[in-house]
Amino acid sequence: MQDAALWTLLPLAAVAAAAVVDVRGARRASRPVPPPRHERTPPVVYANPITCGRDRREHRVSDTAFHEGQGLGSYAALCGHVVEPLPMAEPSGPPCRQCLGASRFRVPAGK
Repeated sequence: MQDAALWTLLPLAAVAAAAVVDVRGARRASRPVPPPRHERTPPVVYANPITCGRDRREHRVSDTAFHEGQGLGSYAALCGHVVEPLPMAEPSGPPCRQCLGASRFRVPAGK
């Protein structure tokens, strides 16, 4: 009876021994090398353009700030300005340079 139990457990012992050998024999992958500092790019901030009724400039408002200010009707722009939006029928104003810089959009030199 013992021989039968031994033969049934033998395949399990072989699999377990093989797993230990694989784990010990495997080399660890080296850590990825980060790119040099001059090649790193800051994260992109996705923001919606909203024209403010007080200064008539088009500010960038992040999705998070937009959702936080929905009950109040005013939103915090990327530049720190509190935006009180104009109706959608109003034309967009000139863009806020600080918001454009914070959201990594290129600012045209002439504007």
